[in-house]
Amino acid sequence: MIVPDDTFAAIDILCDSAVRRDCDVAEQNSYLFPSTHQSDSHVSGWHATKTVCTAAGVECKFVTATKMRHYISTRYAALDLAESQRDAFYKHMGHSSAVNHNIYQAPPAETEILRVGSVLQNFDKG
Repeated sequence: MIVPDDTFAAIDILCDSAVRRDCDVAEQNSYLFPSTHQSDSHVSGWHATKTVCTAAGVECKFVTATKMRHYISTRYAALDLAESQRDAFYKHMGHSSAVNHNIYQAPPAETEILRVGSVLQNFDKG
């Protein structure tokens, strides 16, 4: 799982037993994103995304699970990582390297532009 540094403080809050108790999370609920009202379940990612989109005034058709997988797969493909790290990513995403390459990530030409473009931008900066 990829956990950005700037999310640690929020995760600490989500794991705090007093906060969970105050939010009516069942004590035995071990989910990081638990449902409330003493439920044993977890929140629905799609429903949470839809709520955020609605509050932000963004049409939900622009933020879908498929589009998020395409975006993150394309960004991940541009990273210079060992194959073992890539395999862990594919497993986390629930697909293989072939599925990632042929379905989720942007077409090779777009990926090439993203990789080469960032190098060219660095040249421009001196």
